[in-house]
Amino acid sequence: MPLPPTVPAGFEHASSYEYAMDVNLGSVAEPLWQRVRLLTNLTVTRPKTTRDEQTYEDNGAPNQGITGVGHQLVPTLDTPRKADGSRLPEYAKMRDAANSKGEANTLHVRWYDFPKTEGMTPDPDDAWEGFVTTDETWVNTGPTGEVRASQFTLTGKGEAHKIPNPASTPGASTPPAITAVTPAGRSAGEQVTITGQNFVGVTGVTIDALAVGADAFTVVNASTIIAVIPATAAGPSDVVVTNAAGSSDPVSYTVA
Repeated sequence: MPLPPTVPAGFEHASSYEYAMDVNLGSVAEPLWQRVRLLTNLTVTRPKTTRDEQTYEDNGAPNQGITGVGHQLVPTLDTPRKADGSRLPEYAKMRDAANSKGEANTLHVRWYDFPKTEGMTPDPDDAWEGFVTTDETWVNTGPTGEVRASQFTLTGKGEAHKIPNPASTPGASTPPAITAVTPAGRSAGEQVTITGQNFVGVTGVTIDALAVGADAFTVVNASTIIAVIPATAAGPSDVVVTNAAGSSDPVSYTVA
């Protein structure tokens, strides 16, 4: 009787969605990594550069030596928009690169094992970083009204480099700190600028104990966040920013 297929003891299957890709919204010197959200597919390949190393000892058989290992990522993602037409910042970064030439077409990206099973440790040997050129193809473009998505072809420039897995130490190692919320007198539904420190890896913003939606705040850089005041916030309100290391001390802001 055949035995049912199984994995060895102590192992379990990994799911296809347990992988992540980030795009650098900042600079190489001061990276601001943003995870690519709403992925529906991510293909990673490592194309090889070869040379002919055939000799008489191969008896006529091919012998191709590997002289270089490249990288190519093909992410497909949904592309939601706000009423003002703006898109998620990581999509906008990739779209703008795809429509540019020269160095403006190059993106700085990283990709890594990202388990979502509780208690599962990310693979420390499956995390990479590199530079890519960018091309975009729209998908789901038929007349039936499906969710519009884009597929990017990100082709490596030079070698990719192994890095510590970001999923092992998500966010920053220091809690954020807020120094100011400006301008004064903004109302619910309007934007404020939060300035401070350690904003890389921020996972949440609250105003008047109300969570600001993930699509309603943008981490501009390590010291600046743009956030929309929640609809029901009013009067004196505590503003708090959170990353993986903890939460900032609250800073009071009066919502008009």
